[in-house]
Amino acid sequence: MFGYYVTHAILVVCGLSLATLGFYRPDPKNIPRILKTFGLLAVGAHLINLLLRLTLCPEANYFFTYGAEIGVLKLFWRIIPAPLLYGLPALLILAGYMYAVCALSRLTQRAEEVPFS
Repeated sequence: MFGYYVTHAILVVCGLSLATLGFYRPDPKNIPRILKTFGLLAVGAHLINLLLRLTLCPEANYFFTYGAEIGVLKLFWRIIPAPLLYGLPALLILAGYMYAVCALSRLTQRAEEVPFS
């Protein structure tokens, strides 16, 4: 459980750091493509889970496409009790996070443009 939260906290910090340090200049126009990529990765992971569940490993659950014992995912599973589809609310969270990164990037760009006198 600790590893789960640390890993995801690092993902948030890294995304914000890339934007604030100027290594990546996010643009809200990129968000739909990123969400599509995320969706394709989820479908791919689910197909791998299906294959593994039918053959080698009946408990396979990579990318948590079959629910999980993590608070937020358990809540999503209660709302939409269907494999893979229950993660749809996560797309809204991801989109909100990406808009926040874009806004933070724009703030730092403006701060860099202000000349020091």
